[in-house]
Amino acid sequence: MNSSENTIKDSLKNVQNDSFQYKMYTIDQAFAHMTQPRPEPEQQLYVTVDEVLFYSWDAQCLSVDDEYREEYLTYVPHVFDLLLQTTDGDDIFDYLIYIENSWDTALKADNLVRQRASRVVEMLMENKEAIIPAESAR
Repeated sequence: MNSSENTIKDSLKNVQNDSFQYKMYTIDQAFAHMTQPRPEPEQQLYVTVDEVLFYSWDAQCLSVDDEYREEYLTYVPHVFDLLLQTTDGDDIFDYLIYIENSWDTALKADNLVRQRASRVVEMLMENKEAIIPAESAR
């Protein structure tokens, strides 16, 4: 294992905690996760997750300006990991709700939050199936 791989693993150790359902990444940890070597279909899915969160979820209405392109980057790794593991997307839905409810500006249990999360999960699941079909994931 080279020093770059060790750095990535050490960096990710800090956010992985089995007793905590949702992983929150720093920008450096997110970048380390993003730059891990992975098969091309998974890399394509990773980019898709990033784009869906920024342009479609966009819970803070930032996608009008690319200056804010990295604002949701810290959520991408966990959404990506959940997407690879899920069969129904419920855990992603719950995570997106958790994120929005953790912001001071969020209206708790707002119907728009749930609708936005539901739409995003549907988009992510469709993209996952198109990029990594279930039969090839086995």
